[in-house]
Amino acid sequence: MKNQFIIKHFMKYKAVKCYVVHADKRLKLTWVIPNGNDLTVGKYTFHMNSDVMYLSKGIPTYVFSYKKAEPLNIIDIEAQTFMSAEDYDTAISSHVAREIFEASNKGMDGNTLLMVIGLGLVGVIGVASYLLYSRFDEVKTLLLQIIEMLRIIGGGLV
Repeated sequence: MKNQFIIKHFMKYKAVKCYVVHADKRLKLTWVIPNGNDLTVGKYTFHMNSDVMYLSKGIPTYVFSYKKAEPLNIIDIEAQTFMSAEDYDTAISSHVAREIFEASNKGMDGNTLLMVIGLGLVGVIGVASYLLYSRFDEVKTLLLQIIEMLRIIGGGLV
């Protein structure tokens, strides 16, 4: 987590002001830079809802409970239904896991297949070059012998 002072004073226009009510009834102020519509404060992940956002000196401000993923509407607290912060975090994790699983089941597309074939060809050419280079003197001697034989057979034409 970035330093609260830096976020508050130098990143104020990207930041969101969060009050979190903890289990022991503490109210802790935290400055957070949101990740899309999600905020992570410590070990809790919360979802921002612009309907219950308050402006404090022009800064978006939310009030969260450690039990709830959605911000508290402090004006009408009785009319709210909530999802717990742990349930919301679990839902996000399962969504990410599902996306990874779906991406891994798609198989190879054409570009990936071409890349694998190209890398294979480069490997084959590299191995062939290495083997020929290591036996270069033998190949050179053999070619010189063939040329000498052709010269003898052809009557010096070569």
